[in-house]
Amino acid sequence: MRGRPIIATTLLAMTAFIGVIGGTGVASADSEDDDEDGVAVVNAASPTAGHASERQLARLRKRLDALGALHPTTPELAAALDGSAGANLVPIKAAFEKFDYDGAEELLEQAINDLLTAGDPERIAAPLAELLHWRGMISDELDDASDAETWFAASYRLDPEHPIDRESTPPRVRRVIEKARTAQRPDGRIAIELVDLDDDAVRAAVDGGPLTRLGGPLGVAAGYHLVVVTAPRRSPFAKLVKVGPNRTVALSVELSPESEVARARRARDAVGAARSDKARLKKARPLAKITGARKLLVIEGEDELTVRVFDLDARTVSAPMSLREASRTSVLAEMLGVEGGFGRERDRDRAWYERWYVWVGVVALAGGGYATWELTHREPTSIRGF
Repeated sequence: MRGRPIIATTLLAMTAFIGVIGGTGVASADSEDDDEDGVAVVNAASPTAGHASERQLARLRKRLDALGALHPTTPELAAALDGSAGANLVPIKAAFEKFDYDGAEELLEQAINDLLTAGDPERIAAPLAELLHWRGMISDELDDASDAETWFAASYRLDPEHPIDRESTPPRVRRVIEKARTAQRPDGRIAIELVDLDDDAVRAAVDGGPLTRLGGPLGVAAGYHLVVVTAPRRSPFAKLVKVGPNRTVALSVELSPESEVARARRARDAVGAARSDKARLKKARPLAKITGARKLLVIEGEDELTVRVFDLDARTVSAPMSLREASRTSVLAEMLGVEGGFGRERDRDRAWYERWYVWVGVVALAGGGYATWELTHREPTSIRGF
């Protein structure tokens, strides 16, 4: 694919970032509101049964923001707390529909980068599969059938349940996808080499599978594979690896010290695993320290999701309420004990360019513009340090 100037890539990345914010409703508190009165959302529900959807989480955050009750956190930290791992496809699809395949591919590279950088290592397989599916769609439109089949096969490995939209996918493309899903491919191997790590403590997963101990080279089919490596008190490592036919890829893994985002995920999971309210309040303290919020809106449950308010100062836990009911603004306000705002009323809705997180993201993306451009000229990216 042809490279674009750094500034063009940066502007595209900024557009994608603004699109993500518009689609997910991440905390939009103003900088002067950075106090301890707000509420942070913590998704402690089971990730395998009844886990809150991206849409439910976005609705809940939007209602909290309308009340002025949403505690300001960075987008990465907010995603770690609520377990979201989705990718915004709106700008990618828009570029695709305008036949701007270069632009769509650049946005895809940025989205993959963001997902592997900030996503939950145990929940990124499905959204990554969606992104790789669109890589296949672009390759097909560029008449590169072999490349398209490779991407479609990788998408299927990551999410075998991913449906094919028959309305937007022509029969010809569906045949390519079906071939990618069923074709036999030569074997390859991935040999993970650990740097300054205890083998007994390290766990690895390939293509969204369970985290297991290392036991020699991993046998895989030729093509692209997601490799995730974790260890206690370390930030995870992730890489999208291309394995050639009958080849062994040596993957050197060095895990950095645990980041704030990784600590937040660990604390979130500890809250969900606790068996009593007293234990959950205790496990929630690290989250209060990380976020600065003294109240947490905790999503719980498996078959039916509920919401409760954890007050770290008062050491109290409210009665449970269904997530659907709690997402209503009036009900949420009563639950939090606020009227028209949390501590103060909002005088008006803020424009997108007045919100602190937009400019944090713009600065980050502007700084990473060259990296985004460079990704289009080499093998899939290696991301370290979630």
